[in-house]
Amino acid sequence: MSSYKHPTRRLVAAIGVVALLGAGCSTAGERTSPEQTTLATSPDSSVPTVPITTSTSAMPNRGERRLFGFGLSPQSYQGDDLPRFLDRITGNADVLMHAGDWGELDGTVFDVAASFARETGLDFVAVVSPNAAEKMIRPLDDATRERYLASLRRFVAEQRPAFLGLGNEVNMLATDDPEAFETVVSLWEDARTIVRAESPDTVVFVTFQLEWLLGYRGGWFGRSTVEPQWDIVQRFTGADAIGFTTYPSLVFDDPADLPAEYYTQIGDRTDLPVIFTEIGWTTLDALPLLPGSEAEQATFIDVFAAQTETLDTRLAVWAFVRADLVSQQPFRGMDLVRPDGTYRPAWQRWLDLRG
Repeated sequence: MSSYKHPTRRLVAAIGVVALLGAGCSTAGERTSPEQTTLATSPDSSVPTVPITTSTSAMPNRGERRLFGFGLSPQSYQGDDLPRFLDRITGNADVLMHAGDWGELDGTVFDVAASFARETGLDFVAVVSPNAAEKMIRPLDDATRERYLASLRRFVAEQRPAFLGLGNEVNMLATDDPEAFETVVSLWEDARTIVRAESPDTVVFVTFQLEWLLGYRGGWFGRSTVEPQWDIVQRFTGADAIGFTTYPSLVFDDPADLPAEYYTQIGDRTDLPVIFTEIGWTTLDALPLLPGSEAEQATFIDVFAAQTETLDTRLAVWAFVRADLVSQQPFRGMDLVRPDGTYRPAWQRWLDLRG
């Protein structure tokens, strides 16, 4: 049993509170035009902002500017923390990402997250999943499957997200529960058909946990290294892109230790465009296992940029601006803003990638 737990699920309850307090949940059909949107400025005048470019298609062609963004990660959902987070990313990102339980599509969580993206003029990246790493969140029986598909149909028809993941880190589930994994593959087929019908421009994909896929399962995963398992990426036919989450500091001590082909090899294994929905490296130097530093975090961004330069990468999302709401120890230092509100060096490094 792996000790890994997906870090973004701790945000769900807090988003629900925001929704209950009356956060706007307008649909994509009610989207304000770019000309009518007033964008807030960064609260820190030392941080440059870049004008948002309105994309004419959900998936740009090879050679066009890559999209960059952040996971939904304010310090909290109280007081001014959420507006401060939205102000911070406005003008510094193309997309806002939220990942969570597929079951939350029939509530308010993903609708509220989509409304935050619209408020800041960003495309929304939603990653809904029936599994949390190597475990199913709930059994995928007939009733649950029907509920998942019905809620998906409503969500995509109303919100029309630019990017939609229909399964998160599914290769971890395949390792520990192959039978459940096959039900997820089957769910994918029906779900993809629904998205095509209701929102044809939405880019659909599933994500794979890259470190796990490459066989690096020591470190914080707590298992033994195995051979890479690339065959699994072929199981989800009809995808528009291939998605990955990547947190190398879970298994590597230093960015310099990453093999030269760590990211470049993806291009040898798929012809699909590549999207990274979650990226992170820890800064915590007091971790009991594989401690990090701010210098390592900044260096990792340089390594990531160099190794993905030749990939057909369309989207890259840094998972955490603030990690205050994340309880899992190895992820808490992966944010780009320190607890005192000042920026880590990696913040500017990440903005520089966007240009």
